[in-house]
Amino acid sequence: MPTSIGGLNSKVVYIHSEGDFPIKRFLQMATAFKSKNPKLQNIKLSDNLILKKVFNLGQLMHVLQKGLPELLKKVNNLKIIIIDSVAALLRCEYDSLNERTSLLLQLATEIWKLANINGMAVICVNQVSGSNKGNGKNSLDVPSLGLLWSNILTTRIKISRNSSENNEPSTRNLGLIFSSYHSHLCNNFVISEKGINVIG
Repeated sequence: MPTSIGGLNSKVVYIHSEGDFPIKRFLQMATAFKSKNPKLQNIKLSDNLILKKVFNLGQLMHVLQKGLPELLKKVNNLKIIIIDSVAALLRCEYDSLNERTSLLLQLATEIWKLANINGMAVICVNQVSGSNKGNGKNSLDVPSLGLLWSNILTTRIKISRNSSENNEPSTRNLGLIFSSYHSHLCNNFVISEKGINVIG
């Protein structure tokens, strides 16, 4: 998106480890975006999306250490990296807590390098699991990668989905759980064919 409408005017690298990239959904959202912004009809949004598929943590580390630095030499306006998801790679391969902790720290080091040296935003998607420390609506969700990973990050955002009634679209909630430089915020939104619509 151009900076004139609140975007970063940049390309994005989407690194995914589970399943295939949802290309049909991407194209659906791209069409909706252009219908809302008729002056941007000439932008080919897919040209600004760089996909990287990884099957294990070794491949992810190679992309972060070698692939992205090389790409940054060729692409000037690359400002966002999305990793979806780290938890899937660690969950499948490593049972040893010490080994897993060491790999998480190595991964965090590479992400910090990319973010700070190149001034990039790095978004890491992480699943959560339920905790028996609460009950009902007060039950706690625990990040799959544990407290170590949570404390490494500069910002933690939680997205949850509310149950829907009367066949209405499910509302979702985005909450800023922790940030070293932003105050707490909470927004409700709906995801439709046209993208994200904030409620209220």
